Amino acid sequence: MTAIDLAVDADAGVTAPVDGVVVEVAPIQYRGSDHKITIRPHANPDVEISIIHIIDPLVVAGDQVRGGETLVAARPRQLGFESQVDRFTEAARGTASPHVHVQMRATEPAAA
Repeated sequence: MTAIDLAVDADAGVTAPVDGVVVEVAPIQYRGSDHKITIRPHANPDVEISIIHIIDPLVVAGDQVRGGETLVAARPRQLGFESQVDRFTEAARGTASPHVHVQMRATEPAAA
């Protein structure tokens, strides 16, 4: 697995996990309407970092982002079903928490 689910505050904005350039912002379907933002890190352009389970993306392809600083989405999406993250946050806080899914994958080699 090259992904992690991060529990976040329901009202918090979602920041970029790395410094880089946004290569894609797209609506997706994951048990309802969702969005995916994909970033190519400056430090390692051979990978892409995707973030899903977000509402109202605030960036577009071509935008430069700074890890931990640039808001990329207005807030996380609360899933309409129990996720594995809920098992930990409900026990700890008494309520389910939304989470963002952050995934890393190798980029496709450029055509010669």
